Amino acid sequence: GCGAAQSGAASGAPSHATRPAAPSTSATAVPTVSGGPVPEGEVACVGWPANAASAALPVSFVPVSVERCVNSAQTIPGKGLWTTATLQRSTGDLAALINALRQPAVTRHPGTICPALAVIPPQVVLISATGQKLIPRLPTDGCGITDSQVLVALDALRWQPVSVRLIAQVPGAAHS
Repeated sequence: GCGAAQSGAASGAPSHATRPAAPSTSATAVPTVSGGPVPEGEVACVGWPANAASAALPVSFVPVSVERCVNSAQTIPGKGLWTTATLQRSTGDLAALINALRQPAVTRHPGTICPALAVIPPQVVLISATGQKLIPRLPTDGCGITDSQVLVALDALRWQPVSVRLIAQVPGAAHS
């Protein structure tokens, strides 16, 4: 899921999914809601499409935007430090992401030694010009970890926050 335990910090691995988003240049306030704990297996972001199909990206599907659910910790003015789930959208050039998503998964060969770490794959949904939504299957390497090309392509996009869900206040954090 997209729960508060998403960070790769426990494994010592860098976590691409928890990097703070760049501040929005928009003057529009981002809706912030108190959502509380997230049920197991559910995506925490407000506005995540519950009914989107999950499949390999077909050639016939042409996305014009992409959304992702990012878990992080944010200081909320007057409320302190919170674990949050932020729905972000990008409408930039999606060519690198589309190419990365269309790569086949690599099968694990016998004798392959994989690192003993858990990496939570990014949660993304592609949206076509007609509003059709697709949660793409993410290609993986021989150890079942999301292909680095997908992570690089996601990091290269410019993201705008759509909504922020407050999950839980971080205990012991000073109020600001």
